[in-house]
Amino acid sequence: MSYSQEPAGGIQFDYPMYDVLLAFGDSITQFGNDPTNSGWLTHLSRYYERRMDVLNRGFSGYTTKQARQIAHRTLPKVQRKAVQPESAPSNARRWLTWLPWLPNSDKMAKRARDSKWPGRDGTFPASSPVVQLCTIFFGANDAALEGSYQHIPLDQYTENLRYLAGLLRSPDSEFYSPDTRILIITPPALGDRMHEDWSRRTGWSQPARKNAVTKKYAEAAIAVAKELDLPYVDLWTAIQTRVQKSRERGIQFALGSDREQDISRNFTANAPLLKPGYSNGVGTVSKYDGYEKYLIDGLHLNSNGNKLLFRLVVDAVTTTWPEMKPSYV
Repeated sequence: MSYSQEPAGGIQFDYPMYDVLLAFGDSITQFGNDPTNSGWLTHLSRYYERRMDVLNRGFSGYTTKQARQIAHRTLPKVQRKAVQPESAPSNARRWLTWLPWLPNSDKMAKRARDSKWPGRDGTFPASSPVVQLCTIFFGANDAALEGSYQHIPLDQYTENLRYLAGLLRSPDSEFYSPDTRILIITPPALGDRMHEDWSRRTGWSQPARKNAVTKKYAEAAIAVAKELDLPYVDLWTAIQTRVQKSRERGIQFALGSDREQDISRNFTANAPLLKPGYSNGVGTVSKYDGYEKYLIDGLHLNSNGNKLLFRLVVDAVTTTWPEMKPSYV
C-alpha cells in the first residue's frame, strides 16, 4: 500500500504540514511541554494553534557545547517550496471547496488565493513545513561553577551562541535559512537559597550554581544578540526585578507601614535586618527571597515562571515581527 500522493506528471508532494516554531534549548525548554506546570511551550502551542506547530527540541542537562554537537540532528537542512494551488493535495483542495459555505468566505478565499499556502486559514495548509522561528535558549547549565562537569567558560559560551545562530544565518552553512527568525533567551535568575536547599536534599555536597555567575552568562547572551542584531528575551532580569520588588514589599510589611519610605530609599542597608521567614503578623519575609514565586528548585521554572516566559516571548516576537501574530501567520 502506498501512502504518497502522485498527481499527474509523476510529481510527488509531501503531506501538508504547518510551518514550525523550533525551540532549541536545555531542560527549561524540554520541560516547557509539561501542561501540569503550565509549560511555556504548551502556551505557545495554544497561541499558534492552526497556524504553526511548536517543536520542542529541549535536552535536559545540555550546554551550548553539546548543542553544537547535536545541531545537525536538530536543525533542518533544506526548505521545500510551497505546493502550488493547482497541484495542492486533495485534502487542501477539498477544504477550498468548502469556503463558499463558511462565514466571511470571500475574504478567506482571497487570502487563500493570494497566499503561498492555499487553505492556510484551515486545518490543512498545502505546504511543506518551514521553520519560521527558532528560539535558542541555553546558559543555565553553561553557568555552572568552575569545576562542575557542566561548566563552560564564558568566552566559549558566547562563541557557541554565535555558532548556533550562524548555522541558520550564514550562507556557507548547510542549515542556512535566511527566512528563519531567531530569538535568543537568557538563562533565568537563580534562587541561591532555594538551589542550595535543593542540592542538599538531592545529595550534592554544595550547589553548582550562583546567581551572580548566571547573571554574567545572561549578559553575555544579550551581548551576542546585540552583536548579531537579533532580538532577545532577558529572562534573568525579568525574574530578578520581580523578586527584588516582591522582597522589598515583604520587608516593608514586616517592618511596618511607618518605615515603608525608609526601606524604599535604603533597601540594601535594611534588608539584612530581617531573616527569611520573619513575620510581624502583617507581612512575611520569604524563606527563599521570593524566587519560589517563579522557580521550582531555584533553577527550573514553576507555573508562574513559565507563564512569565511565555508572555515575554510573545511580546518580543510580535514586537519585532508583527507579521508573526497568529492572525497574520
